[in-house]
Amino acid sequence: MSAQIYVYDLDGRLLKKVDPGPDFPIAKPIPDVIGDQIPDAMTHMDHLTKNPLYHRLMPVRKGQYYIQNGRDAVPPDRGSTTFAFTIVYSHDFSQMYVIHRNLYPFSTGNNYFYYALPVEQSDSQKLERWKIL
Repeated sequence: MSAQIYVYDLDGRLLKKVDPGPDFPIAKPIPDVIGDQIPDAMTHMDHLTKNPLYHRLMPVRKGQYYIQNGRDAVPPDRGSTTFAFTIVYSHDFSQMYVIHRNLYPFSTGNNYFYYALPVEQSDSQKLERWKIL
């Protein structure tokens, strides 16, 4: 899995390849798996824990910005180590900003994106809202 982003036009022509740089590691292949072999569940889970993971891009401010969630290898001490991050890209991917936190963002396509905060002893879900200016 790569941290690179490929931007295409509606006719399928490659417009831009975005490489976030060396700070965003690339996942290694699953060991001893060749071609279209399917690894057993434990091998697959072990690979997911030890390798980076990147999620889809989500538009914010009607496509003026994009956010993407990612994580590094999962450390043994998940509770006190920051290993996940959110990347905020400008509309043309020429600039980026990284937010380091172990929460996954979601967006509704407006000027904001949100982090769902851990549910406490209540019946309501609290959200942390971020606005891109």
